[in-house]
Amino acid sequence: MKTIYFTTDKNIFNSCKREKLNVVLQDPMPIVQTMARFQFYYSDTKISYTNIEAEDGHFQQQLRMLQFVTKIIHL
Repeated sequence: MKTIYFTTDKNIFNSCKREKLNVVLQDPMPIVQTMARFQFYYSDTKISYTNIEAEDGHFQQQLRMLQFVTKIIHL
């Protein structure tokens, strides 16, 4: 099953790495104008941005990914 986390939050990034999850730490100040609107918004407001990606039809995996990130945020 293919999954990946995209985040601008170093805490989320490091937690994912410790768990050996696929994760990309994105620059919080994107310079490429073709990036998603949400990422631009969160970059401008200095709010942490995290996006999870899982294969279509894998709802339970997506739910586990969200629960993992939610635990990190509430630490």
